[in-house]
Amino acid sequence: MKIITDIGDPMISKLLLFDGFSGTFRHIKLRERNPECSICGDDPTIKELIDYEQFCGSKPNDKERQKELLTENQRISCADYKALLDEGVPHLLLDVREPVEYDICHLPHSHNIPLSQLQKSKDILSLLNTPLPNDNKRGTGCIFVC
Repeated sequence: MKIITDIGDPMISKLLLFDGFSGTFRHIKLRERNPECSICGDDPTIKELIDYEQFCGSKPNDKERQKELLTENQRISCADYKALLDEGVPHLLLDVREPVEYDICHLPHSHNIPLSQLQKSKDILSLLNTPLPNDNKRGTGCIFVC
């Protein structure tokens, strides 16, 4: 509309961002077009999408070790865990994510020991800053890893 009516700044090479949460606007100046760009330049050499795995020779997630899935009897559902909490069953909830992920969000009373640290340790119990739970009725309490 600004270009058609020739009113105000036509915002060429600019991006207008609106933050609805705070009700603020920001203008960001975009880089000029590079005439030598292999995608949008004067003589583009890349004209179609390519297969990432074929181009790079690896999958995009090959840096993480393959996760071994647990069998059904090694898992606990959210509802079952909630029932254990409601019953007061002694247990230890171990969160194996990295500390930065744990700090963002974690379940109350969980303990954080990153998986990378667990894999290196020969004595996993020494990593715990808390004793294992004990249930007099059932023996040692459960350990849940998330």
